[in-house]
Amino acid sequence: MKKVFISAFLLLSLLTLNGCKSNQPPVKETGEPYGVNLACADFGSSFPGEYNKDYTYPTDQDLEYWQKKGLKLIRLPFKWERLQLDLKGPLNQHDLNKMKELVRAAEKRDMVVLLDLHNYCRRYMNNEHTLIGNNGLTIGDLASFWQAIAKEFSTFKNIYGYGLMNEPHDLTPETSWFDMAQASINAIREVDTNTLIMVGGNDWSSAERWIEQSDTLKNLKDPANNLAFEAHVYFDKDASGTYKYSYEEEECYPEKGIDRVKPFVEWIKQNKFMVLSENMEFPTMIPVGMKPSTYSWDIYKKTESMVHIGLRVRGGIAISWQSPPKTGKTDRKCLSLRNIQVL
Repeated sequence: MKKVFISAFLLLSLLTLNGCKSNQPPVKETGEPYGVNLACADFGSSFPGEYNKDYTYPTDQDLEYWQKKGLKLIRLPFKWERLQLDLKGPLNQHDLNKMKELVRAAEKRDMVVLLDLHNYCRRYMNNEHTLIGNNGLTIGDLASFWQAIAKEFSTFKNIYGYGLMNEPHDLTPETSWFDMAQASINAIREVDTNTLIMVGGNDWSSAERWIEQSDTLKNLKDPANNLAFEAHVYFDKDASGTYKYSYEEEECYPEKGIDRVKPFVEWIKQNKFMVLSENMEFPTMIPVGMKPSTYSWDIYKKTESMVHIGLRVRGGIAISWQSPPKTGKTDRKCLSLRNIQVL
């Protein structure tokens, strides 16, 4: 049965305001694991870049922190250019070993890892970000890369899934995301017939625009019948996730996230990819992620429930966005998960 994955990329920077503290118990685990996206291996504009300067990998200390919060799933973004220096060449052992170290550390903590190829259907080559299907970068190159990755990780017991591509967007008609995904699925299944494969939607994986941009993904074929779909939702006016303006200027309202997710959920229901609970309902999703300069503490207090993720979808999971402290993006020590509720 095909499954569903809803990734609400919520930049939780608001929770760094006024030194948030929480004495609340960890998030209660129910059903599929609730997770966090540990960004840092995908950072930097230099490729492959210098390790621990341009980019790094999460550590066991990061895992320990989130484990204490009750989170069991780690989404690990990584870059194609760093794992494979030359197209169809061998994998870069340095970065491969760093990834394996994290996966092994997660296993010891009874945590699972979703490997996320964070390339937007592009690869940096010839001093530019080249779109797959252009200038010698082919669908076969992507499929070959995923086969190499799957071969390395197929024996790990705590790989939650292979995330084929983060947020495909602005593709050419001649090279569709469907074709890229199908070729990657086929290549992975030649070496790994068990691990779940996560397929993001086209057009930045938009949940709101899913039917217009990603409807054809329902026709993907997996010999192992173990696919999941990944949709993203942002709450600012243009749905870019940049959150440049105030709550009012971004035209936010409490149900905005709900409205933007509905098309994806309806698509899942119509295509019967999974069983929904009988009383399907949406809790309030309050737009978050605004920069502290544009959000006041008073707004935070008024909202009370910062984030209520957990569409009552059996088998569904949710992941929020967070960066380890090394990146300087967010001070995790100020991050409170007391308002994240998994239903």
